[in-house]
Amino acid sequence: MTLFNASKLTAGYGDLKAISEINLTVSQGELLALVGANGAGKTTFLKTTAGSISPMSGSIFYKGDDIIGLPDFKRTQLGISLVPEGRRLFQSLSVEENLLVGAAPNRKGPWNLKSVYDLLPLVANLKGRNSARLSGGEQQAVAIGRALMSNPDLLLLDEVSLGLAPIVVDQIYSALPDIRKQGLGIILVEQDLKRTIGVADRIACFLEGHLILEGKPADLTHQQITDAYFGHSISSFSENQEDMEAH
Repeated sequence: MTLFNASKLTAGYGDLKAISEINLTVSQGELLALVGANGAGKTTFLKTTAGSISPMSGSIFYKGDDIIGLPDFKRTQLGISLVPEGRRLFQSLSVEENLLVGAAPNRKGPWNLKSVYDLLPLVANLKGRNSARLSGGEQQAVAIGRALMSNPDLLLLDEVSLGLAPIVVDQIYSALPDIRKQGLGIILVEQDLKRTIGVADRIACFLEGHLILEGKPADLTHQQITDAYFGHSISSFSENQEDMEAH
C-alpha cells in the first residue's frame, strides 16, 4: 500500500528553491534512503514532508489524503514523525521526560516507554539523566525513541549517523530491523553510502535540488550511485530520469 506520495514538490527558503519538482513515493514497510552531497535538498525534502516548511508548489498525499496545507503538529497527529538533524532535545528535561513529550499525540500503537527501552537499552540506562548531559550518540538514540513514542506510520530520519562514533552508529542501525517489524515506512537521509545500500529498499539520489537517480540497490551499480552523488555524467542521469518518468 502506498503510504506517502510527493508529486512535483518544490520548496525552499524565500525565493531560493532547495528542491524542484520532486516525485517520490513510500510504501508501507518500505525504507527509502535519500543520498546526495551537502546542500542537495535532502533535509528540505524531509522538513517539507513533516510540515515545518511550506512548499512553493506540488502536492503531498499521505494515506491517500492531501496534507499539503496541514502544519507539522497535525501531521504528527496523523502519524508522520521527524528525527531532525541536530536531535533538538529539550535540554531542561530528563531523558524520560523527552520521551513522554513524544507521546503527546496519544496515538495507539506498539511504542511506549517499555518497548522503547527494550529496543534501545542505551536510553533505558539514561532515563533519569538530564538531556543536556548526554553525548551526541546518546542524544540521537533518545531522539529516535522520542519519535517512536508518537507511534508513527512514517518515520523521517535525518542524518542519524552524522558526527557519531562508528560503534554508536552500529548500535542505532542494529535497532532498525526491529523498528521495521512494526510495518512503518521510513525515509532515511544518510551520507554513508555503504551503510545506506545495506539497509535501503530503494535509493533516491538528489543533486542540487533535483531527483536524478532512483531505484533498488540491487538494480543500481555502486558506480551509478557514487557518480550521481557527486554529480558526474549528469546528462546520462537526465536520460535515466526521463526513462523513469516514461514508465
